[in-house]
Amino acid sequence: MFALSSLRLIRAFPVIALIIGVAASLPALKAEARKLPGKATSQEYKLVIKPEQFSEPDKAFARYWEITKKVARESGLEIDENKHPMRKKTATLQYLDDASFSLDARGYILRVTQAEKRGSLADNVTIMLKYRSTDPAMIRPDTVEASPLHKVDIDYQDDVIGFVGSEPGKNLVEHSPEAKFKGVPLDASRITLGDYAALFPTLGKLGLDGATKLVPVGGVLRSVSVEPGDVVFRSERGEAIDAEVGLTFWSSTDGKGLVGEISYSVDLEDATPQTLAAKQKFFTALQLALAADLMPGTTKVAVLYKHARKQ
Repeated sequence: MFALSSLRLIRAFPVIALIIGVAASLPALKAEARKLPGKATSQEYKLVIKPEQFSEPDKAFARYWEITKKVARESGLEIDENKHPMRKKTATLQYLDDASFSLDARGYILRVTQAEKRGSLADNVTIMLKYRSTDPAMIRPDTVEASPLHKVDIDYQDDVIGFVGSEPGKNLVEHSPEAKFKGVPLDASRITLGDYAALFPTLGKLGLDGATKLVPVGGVLRSVSVEPGDVVFRSERGEAIDAEVGLTFWSSTDGKGLVGEISYSVDLEDATPQTLAAKQKFFTALQLALAADLMPGTTKVAVLYKHARKQ
């Protein structure tokens, strides 16, 4: 659980906020548009794990990494394990939306991440706007438009969601461009959709009232994750293509488990027909090995919204 200093900070800031109108709050750049790639440059394969499997998170992380290694080796793949495979990263997360979940209804995710280190939360946050759709035709250059006046990371990733309909090997692809600002200072004031639209102009074009107040969906979350190593795929020429494995567990700040995930990311720039086929084969094998532990065809964020709608 949180250190006392972390809990105090969360109570002091029930809704993480930022100052967008002040230019000095973010690193300034020349007025230069940040363009969305014309197609996905990476893929992330995702499997969502039932929260009860993380009753002891450290043991769960170790167990799922051992299963991943076993499945990889049985699939003829290599493992490149990190020096400290169980080194944890912790953070608080807030997924912001209005009371009617209007952003989610339009396919958008607005997330505020505050990293934790040595029991204390950072004094700045990372702000991300993400769009997702199963139809690639819905992705336009301005789908995740970001202010050109500040440094921003823009990426286009395909999320491959497995175990659809509880069927191993049946997957769903969501096309997911995103824009991300890092190092944004905290502010104690409550913010509105209009405030965020100054950072992400796309939000001002959704037909929503800019004065709408945003609140954290499901409250403040705690995220614990490890990146234990890579699964190594080989191209036809024997070149190594690494897929970074991540294990994540979300809980409420009072310790109630919400959802777990195992995922691995791959760069598409060096992908070949052989490596793409191997990645899919491995993903299916992993689903077969974990079938009893998985939630069918979903994402962590979808689980969060489902719980919030029931409240």
